[in-house]
Amino acid sequence: FREGEPRVEADLSTYDDFDRGDVASGAYFPLGDHGVLIIASTQSDAFDERDIQLATILAANAEAALDRAAKEEALRQERDDLQALFENIPDPTVETVIREGEAVVQRANPAFEDVFGYGEAAMVGENLDDFIVPSESKTEAVQYNERIREGEGFHGEVRRLTDDGLRDFILHVVPHDIS
Repeated sequence: FREGEPRVEADLSTYDDFDRGDVASGAYFPLGDHGVLIIASTQSDAFDERDIQLATILAANAEAALDRAAKEEALRQERDDLQALFENIPDPTVETVIREGEAVVQRANPAFEDVFGYGEAAMVGENLDDFIVPSESKTEAVQYNERIREGEGFHGEVRRLTDDGLRDFILHVVPHDIS
């Protein structure tokens, strides 16, 4: 089975070391790392070449479906882990996309709302700079957005308007392409 080869046992009566009940013959088809597809019959020599070919196709399709399901589950888990990380990071964090030179909010974490006073629902689809960039820093913010649009990161000190007034922050921008 480790080598991926099916096995047919036409007569299981020769095996004394297990209780086979009414099973007289069996066909075993490996499903990669997922296990084995077992087809059994109460008759000896029950499987002809056509049965084996059809079962081999069934096993290949089952293995492919199980592989796909495992990959989808891994992606779901990764997405859930990233979502939990985003939600629980203690620093104010916002995800944006640059559209027409503006940092448009996709989502914001609870720490962002605590510090800046704006909930995610009020900001999604809106220009982040309109909420938190003081008027004297608008030109600087446009320059940052241009750098980000070009795929550059940024790490530096900025002044932003919070729920408690102007405050200095270390801004860390990590551009990424999720497509």
